[in-house]
Amino acid sequence: MTIDFEKIYYTGKTSTSLTGCTRGYDGTTATSHDQYSAITYTVPNQVMNHEAGNDDRSTAEILPIEAYIESSDFDIGDGHNFGYVWRILPDMNFNGSTSNTPAVTLTVKARQNSGTPYTQGDSPTVQESAAIPIELYTGQVYTRIRGRQMAFRVASSDLGVAWQMGAMRIDIRPDGRR
Repeated sequence: MTIDFEKIYYTGKTSTSLTGCTRGYDGTTATSHDQYSAITYTVPNQVMNHEAGNDDRSTAEILPIEAYIESSDFDIGDGHNFGYVWRILPDMNFNGSTSNTPAVTLTVKARQNSGTPYTQGDSPTVQESAAIPIELYTGQVYTRIRGRQMAFRVASSDLGVAWQMGAMRIDIRPDGRR
């Protein structure tokens, strides 16, 4: 292997890694390496297995791979009206999960005006944001979210969770101009 003109020699290999590393091989000088520098492998036919499975096994402690997807802000029409979300059909599946209880968190974030932060509501009946657990057989979720602009975020941070999002359906209606 060569990194920034420095040859690195390996004396052996196993099915998962190279062993016996010697830096500066063949008279090359060890150099400092720039971030994102090109790496050339001299081991022919080597297959790299990268992020296999649902969890991070790069250390002795197995850690979950945290994943999320977030929409941009959207509004009703051109933002004259507030939107009121009362029901969500999440359309999630957990194919490939090794967890017995796979779940993600659906966060609905609303803001009152462009450029203002997402906030928790102070009304007991209508919220400006909510975190909703979505599990394997969650068919629909009832909520009370109100805002001029909204964004959705689906995230997971548990061991053994793999998920795919389909076409999420949202019941939203105009809710005044205040």
